[in-house]
Amino acid sequence: MGFETVAIARGADKKQDALDLGAHHYIDSKAGDVSEALQGLGGVQVVLATAANSQAMADTVGGLLPRGELIVVGVTPDPLPVSPLQLITPGVSITGHPSGTARDVEDTMKFAVQSGVRARIQELPLAQARRALAGVGVEGIVDGKTVLISAPGKLAPGLLATQWQSQVDKLEASQSLTCPMSCSSGSWFARSRQKVWMIFEQWQRPGPSGNR
Repeated sequence: MGFETVAIARGADKKQDALDLGAHHYIDSKAGDVSEALQGLGGVQVVLATAANSQAMADTVGGLLPRGELIVVGVTPDPLPVSPLQLITPGVSITGHPSGTARDVEDTMKFAVQSGVRARIQELPLAQARRALAGVGVEGIVDGKTVLISAPGKLAPGLLATQWQSQVDKLEASQSLTCPMSCSSGSWFARSRQKVWMIFEQWQRPGPSGNR
């Protein structure tokens, strides 16, 4: 799309992935001041904040160029710690965008087809459902999306979904997984179930020939 892209994340271990996925520069937010690092690159016109962390979003405001814009996509109930002075002096703005609409999905799919963007997918057998759920939302464990698969003809869709639900219920009951600091355990489990459960909803829908 012609942009010079700067990826920002916590930890140096994510740098190579960011560069492999197309970023021109990488900033480790744990290594120093993010705004200073952005200004060291000449400043940026737009920051697309996808992390659900208000402080991490605010840390980028000082790196915006005059008339720049911080677009907030990451959802968090915490206040955004930005002073009016940070906005008025350089004339920058902050905008929230309710991403995930049907139009957004359609535009994203079209862009992926046109540009050759492909998702990173990790396939795991159903027997490793615990590992899949443990990885969702836990920093540094899952690279991309995790999809649970079953050998063809081994399990009926209803049984597959039932066994997965049983795994989830057991994990919720035991509370044996570590919740990321940015969420409560309840909301994290709900998010984990939503992300991984979608594969079962889609898998259970019959294809054009009625087969799966």
